[in-house]
Amino acid sequence: MRKFELPIASLGAVKIMPRTIYWYQMPINFKDKDRIELLQKDIWIVPSDLETTSSTQEDKDAIFLLNLDDLFKSAKQGDLNLYKLGNQYIEKLQNKEPIKIVAHTTHLDNQLKNIFQEKSIVYLEKNLHNQKLAIQSISTIVNLLYEKTGRSNRAYLRMELAADSGVQVEISTKKDFIQSVLLAEVRDISMNGMLLSFSNQSDIEKLEIKGFIGMQLQIGKELVKFKSALIVRIDPEKLEAGIFFDPTNEKMLSEDQSSHYSTLLYHWISEMMLNK
Repeated sequence: MRKFELPIASLGAVKIMPRTIYWYQMPINFKDKDRIELLQKDIWIVPSDLETTSSTQEDKDAIFLLNLDDLFKSAKQGDLNLYKLGNQYIEKLQNKEPIKIVAHTTHLDNQLKNIFQEKSIVYLEKNLHNQKLAIQSISTIVNLLYEKTGRSNRAYLRMELAADSGVQVEISTKKDFIQSVLLAEVRDISMNGMLLSFSNQSDIEKLEIKGFIGMQLQIGKELVKFKSALIVRIDPEKLEAGIFFDPTNEKMLSEDQSSHYSTLLYHWISEMMLNK
């Protein structure tokens, strides 16, 4: 996999992060492409263990996805050790509250299920080794649990960036037959849009609502070239403009650049999580 040349990553550069899931014993066939697909749905998967996961201010609404299949490797169904290990898992994780716990397994064992459900832990008897089923199940359970926190559920990834994030765009636009090239800072970035901040009034005046622009996004040394994006909002007082693009529309973003864009955001967030 190619190495991305990204800016020094820090959670301080981001005000709103994706919804986070720590996954214990994440199936080995759940690859980066599957994590990217979930990231596009505003869900960030972090492979984890029982010891190092911590509930911090940044991830106070995080979910811990607990794969119980490895329990059955060390103890058989009906074995008291199986239920003892299940209780030990619960004790370790409940010390990390307010993280919410979701247990899953491919095995059917009513006694083990009762142990978790008595502690008000969501218990799934599903094969999350199947990537398609895993993505569908995780999306559903995350939306349900986040509804209870009061945090809004979003269909797409969206990150609100701090003023010093260093993420920029170069825009080419035409108004009244005059071609202009403008620079702007990215304040908000998602899979289908951005909020741009300009440095002066004259730049804002070169844009118009429902106008199309060409755009080149720069994160560190990485570039993404947009064929076109639509201006959907302009705020002259704040010197801001909101833009929309459809990553599946090749008139806006080529297939290669669309893949590069989502992969770039995935690796950038990965660096932030590693450096938090």
